Amino acid sequence: MFAREETQREGLALLQAALLEHAAASNLRTVMTFHQKAEEAPALAENTDATGHHVHRAFLASLRAVP
Repeated sequence: MFAREETQREGLALLQAALLEHAAASNLRTVMTFHQKAEEAPALAENTDATGHHVHRAFLASLRAVP
């Protein structure tokens, strides 16, 4: 994988995590997103569940780490 593609994937994952955190904090069930490039929309939609699971697991792990 090219470094640029990896950077784009990491940026998308950070955007997804922030979006999920905001949606949870605001008690939102549906979110509409707008994209500068049309090909970004499917990537965001396809990977958001996986990102959410990852963020949730990391959050639970952080709770276990607190004495």
